[in-house]
Amino acid sequence: MLEILPRALFLGLSTGIFCLGTCAPVMAPFMLSEERSAYKDKLRPFLLFTAGRFLAYVLIGALAGWTGGLAGNALTRSLAGISLILLALLMVIYGLTTGFPQLRICTMITPYLRGIRAPFAAGLLMGVNLCPPFLIAAADVFVTGSAFGGAAFFMVFFAATTVFLVPFIFLGYLSYLPAVRAVGRLS
Repeated sequence: MLEILPRALFLGLSTGIFCLGTCAPVMAPFMLSEERSAYKDKLRPFLLFTAGRFLAYVLIGALAGWTGGLAGNALTRSLAGISLILLALLMVIYGLTTGFPQLRICTMITPYLRGIRAPFAAGLLMGVNLCPPFLIAAADVFVTGSAFGGAAFFMVFFAATTVFLVPFIFLGYLSYLPAVRAVGRLS
């Protein structure tokens, strides 16, 4: 198993810019849409988003290794489609409730959303979004046929791709500007 971990690291580092381009439009609104004064509050959306991605990566990696390719393409395509639909719905609801809290529908929906951590849910859904680097990783893990090996591969892959997302931590410092918060809500 140790021979697959360097492949996971180099795959993540070589394709991390793609992950940045994919995750940026989803993560940026969480980082910019609300004013946060304390550093831990600025960091929270990033940590929740990456925790969601981490959980999805480990679960998908274990599943991919366990199935060893037996599930076929139909299951992975369906999972990707459903996750993108749910992600789009989550982003619309988040944008409406933070951007237009005075609207009647938003005041009705907001109490139900209080328990949901939108950045975590978005990270989880982005984690099962089947982008090309993710598919390459899954194909590599399918061959191993090991749930543990798949989970380990995807943990290393996650860590390597997350390096490219670290600059998003500093976006929270821009949220003190009302115009930046407005752009974050609209996006």
